Amino acid sequence: MDGAVFSGELNRAASEVYGTPARAFIDWLCADTERATVAARRIQERMLTELVPADADGQVKRAAGRFALVAAAGELAIHAGVIPWEPGEACGAATACFNAWLEARGGSGPGEIRDGIEQVRLFLEKHGASRFQAWDSVSTIVPNRAGFLRTDSHGDKVLCILPAVWKSEVCQGRDAKAIAAALVERGMLDPDPNGKAARSRTVPALGQSKRLYCVNSRIFEGENDG
Repeated sequence: MDGAVFSGELNRAASEVYGTPARAFIDWLCADTERATVAARRIQERMLTELVPADADGQVKRAAGRFALVAAAGELAIHAGVIPWEPGEACGAATACFNAWLEARGGSGPGEIRDGIEQVRLFLEKHGASRFQAWDSVSTIVPNRAGFLRTDSHGDKVLCILPAVWKSEVCQGRDAKAIAAALVERGMLDPDPNGKAARSRTVPALGQSKRLYCVNSRIFEGENDG
């Protein structure tokens, strides 16, 4: 008759009739547990192959396993006639949910590394103009200096961070070495010729050589670093 009556009728019906599909599904599983287990594992294995990249982080693999388990239960329930879906619908729904979770997570890489890169980016966005001395400026005094700002051969800005600041501030609370390696891998940090993350450069503003972590402008190009 109206929305309130309809809502009340739904609540009344739900309080009287519930749990029937779950009990029917459990009865079906118990009737042939071994066969159901084999079928569920087969579905899970196929789902994991489709969902998880070969180089995915362990956390992503564990999460995918749970989505695959839900998909397997759904497909078995379809086969048992407990729910009126077409075969494949449960797998499709689980895949959509997993992909949404993965997108919200920021990719399939290690979450600690992704968060660490975001921490580096945030530090540079906050302090790029105030705590970095110009590469060749001898007279400029920069309080609480974090490093030096230089321009590369392509005209792009490079923020060269002092090692002590890199470890104690930029990567505070994280594995500074692992974050540096991840930035090198992604082309966001310019390594030395031997591939080491920190490189020695002669800084004109100081007239001497310093070991520096040289982060280039690619770190600002995107937010998804998983």
